Amino acid sequence: NMRDLMDLPDCGRKGLRFPKQPPLQMNEFHYTQSMIHQIMHQDRCLHFPYYSFDHFLRLLQEAAISEEVTEIRISLYRVLGHEKLKVHSKLVYIRTKHGGIACIGSGNLHEGTARLYTDLMLMTAHKGIVHDVMQVFDFIERPFIAPHFHHLLVAPNDMRQPLYNLINKEIRLARAGQEAYIRLKLNHIVDEKMVAKLYEAVTAGVRVELCLRGNCSLLPGVPGYSEGLFINAIISRYLEHSRIYVFGGGGEPKYYIGSTDWMTRNLDRRIEVMTPVYDPAIQRELDFIISAGLRDTEQGYYVQGEAVRPRRDDLGPDEAPFNSQQALYKYYEAKKNKENNG
Repeated sequence: NMRDLMDLPDCGRKGLRFPKQPPLQMNEFHYTQSMIHQIMHQDRCLHFPYYSFDHFLRLLQEAAISEEVTEIRISLYRVLGHEKLKVHSKLVYIRTKHGGIACIGSGNLHEGTARLYTDLMLMTAHKGIVHDVMQVFDFIERPFIAPHFHHLLVAPNDMRQPLYNLINKEIRLARAGQEAYIRLKLNHIVDEKMVAKLYEAVTAGVRVELCLRGNCSLLPGVPGYSEGLFINAIISRYLEHSRIYVFGGGGEPKYYIGSTDWMTRNLDRRIEVMTPVYDPAIQRELDFIISAGLRDTEQGYYVQGEAVRPRRDDLGPDEAPFNSQQALYKYYEAKKNKENNG
């Protein structure tokens, strides 16, 4: 039973364990007020396990007893769905008498994994996104319909081509001599067509930076072919599981989070969702998360040519290793303290 290995004894050697980092009860929500009303007023983004999963549970508890709520829909991973479509999207739709809100996440809606996996969840009342989420649920119930989505990217029918379009725009910008970049934080990139498209972008002059955890079919640092490609992979205290997608857009970057890795099964055989992030404050936070991951020299390693090397090998004599997960925890601690003193 491999699950037993999740809780090994320390045999009295406390140095074998990470120091405790309890999930933070952030002050972004005022629990004397309705969470639903607060989300309707402003988008929120939860980052587990730095944020406590209780934030999400409180929302569900409020929705379950609120007289204003008329419907709750939730997609749960690893339960029976359509026989040929696995539902991998992480969605919540809450309809009220005065509108609705949606939650779109990168990870399972599970309090156990929320203590071990890094995941993001956007909570929004943006009418276009909420309407698209409602249509995703309709599609899950009736896979024979073909809805059109205005904001979300939804696999298997409406994700691959929009992603090609986003990458193609960066290629055109690079060839026109303008700033062009793609920054992705994913678990895996192995789909042959997406790999080929990223190589095309790099050779066109697009700066491509990837923060990955697992399988990757791209090889950076090949002279004349992939010199504009940088990849950093992190194996650390938490399982890196959040998925962020940023496309430079010629000075008007587009930000997405979602459930999908760039694998053929995700893009073509699963119901997956990527949502745009429109709130500038959340966009800045996504930039910080990716930048921290790309900087990680303590738990990060990278590929250069044919060699896989830990980045700490390149540190200067006076340069301390940088741990992205510790930096993020300290960032959220400082954010919480600022809110306390605010």
